[in-house]
Amino acid sequence: MSTATHLTSGKLYWPTIDAAPSSFPALERDLDCDIVVIGGGITGALVAGRLVEAGLDVVLVDRKKIGSGSTAASTALLLYEIDVPLIELKKKVGNDHAIRSYRRCRRAIDDLRDIIAGLDGCCDFVPRKSLYLASSADDVPDLKEECEARRAIGIDVDFLDASAIRADYTLDSPGALISDGAAQVDPYRLAHLLIQRSVQKGLRVFESTEVAKWDAEAGGVSLYCESGRRIRARRVVIATGYEADRWFHQPLTKTQTTYVLVSEPVESFTGWKDRCLIWETARPYLYMRTTSDGRVMIGGEDDDSTKPASPAKLGEKAATLLRKFKNMFPEISFAPAMVYSGLFESTSDGLPFIGRHPEFPNVHFALGYGGNGITFSVIAAQLLRDEFLGKKSEDADLFVFGRTK
Repeated sequence: MSTATHLTSGKLYWPTIDAAPSSFPALERDLDCDIVVIGGGITGALVAGRLVEAGLDVVLVDRKKIGSGSTAASTALLLYEIDVPLIELKKKVGNDHAIRSYRRCRRAIDDLRDIIAGLDGCCDFVPRKSLYLASSADDVPDLKEECEARRAIGIDVDFLDASAIRADYTLDSPGALISDGAAQVDPYRLAHLLIQRSVQKGLRVFESTEVAKWDAEAGGVSLYCESGRRIRARRVVIATGYEADRWFHQPLTKTQTTYVLVSEPVESFTGWKDRCLIWETARPYLYMRTTSDGRVMIGGEDDDSTKPASPAKLGEKAATLLRKFKNMFPEISFAPAMVYSGLFESTSDGLPFIGRHPEFPNVHFALGYGGNGITFSVIAAQLLRDEFLGKKSEDADLFVFGRTK
């Protein structure tokens, strides 16, 4: 069941600036283990790490190189804020479901910080504030309601009016929410650091190893690789992100392409207080952050294309993103360094799919979609670990298959 999914186009920032990562061999013999994790990006690395720490015998395989898929293209804005606002999510999934989802995502940022603190190496994790801008005056009433809804469930957030925004930013916006609890990270380096630590604890990793099919059998699953090798496991975790649709008969998500423009190092960030993470109420939305070496990453201009972006198209998108940035921050000098595109998928309620699917015995999924992929991956790792250890999680019901039609 091979796939030729093309996830990115252009020159990716993280693999360009990061030192050569660790590498692993292809699978050349049959194996037996407790758990197989398919996918070596952030999600697979987090899930495998939790399972290894729990004492399970885990094998991780990736059809390419570790972290070379969507992880390498992620801008890694670590937000608790789901793409669907709390007030809208309540209408989609109910009050209790929505509130618990937001609280769990808020907790996940702190959980990731604790995980990173135990790594042997730096992945540029930096706490930031999140600035959620009203794209038009019509969005302000909903933004104020959203502020009160989050406060009511214990989330620290404030509403800024236009004058308060102008006091700290060169931004012409009628309103915004400012939140603590966000962060940024180098996702490519993080994935490799997570894998390296897990290998020290017994994780077996194989790159350039594609799983072609699997067969459920008594007490487990047999996976057959394109190379002819077989892995026998009690359970399987699919953590292949935007490539997971190949396993389903019907698509679960909407697929689009987003575009990212990265600057050369910037001398000063005049008008951008605290270098906070920025995004907006418009859909699709503009989003931006800075990097540890003083660059700007700005993304957006999403479209419905699923084909590799041509150089001409990347140039057009870069010009639009640059123009929008200069309108927002006219005093910041932005010299373009690289531009790229990446496929992404979103669900109707903005939430991930985590857990079992009724069609696949002994197979579990960890699929984080939308703008919260890393946040959802932290949650998936925790929920799957608890399930495999026979522990009941009060939040497992939030992200199950079949919750939406």
